[in-house]
Amino acid sequence: MAYGWTYLKSGLGLREDEFSWQGSVESDPRFFLRRSKDEPEKVTDLLFGDLSDDAVEPLLVEFLRLSGGVVGRQLTFTNIGRQDDNHDATVAKFDRVARVGKRAVELSGQLIVNSRLEQDGKHWNAVLKLG
Repeated sequence: MAYGWTYLKSGLGLREDEFSWQGSVESDPRFFLRRSKDEPEKVTDLLFGDLSDDAVEPLLVEFLRLSGGVVGRQLTFTNIGRQDDNHDATVAKFDRVARVGKRAVELSGQLIVNSRLEQDGKHWNAVLKLG
């Protein structure tokens, strides 16, 4: 297993451990992606850092492609907020994650037919249903 970062021409850094694939960029240490190996339909971390949506989309597309592609009937971004977070902040976060996720899936050649905010214990997930 490679535990160090390998940076590609796009700027995306990749590494993996026995549980997940992870993505970063050197230009923004607050940007971070993580995808479960046990449940590849789940992106367990999507931290935008200071990057714009336009900058995040191609990084997410490349990350998904290099970590196994878009699989299954839905793509879930877990723990995008806590149940007791401010409602408006939760909706804004969901809107951004759903918008970027939808565009990344479309750029990967698939369609999103529905998106929803789903409660998971004390957290919220953004769920994108593939068509």
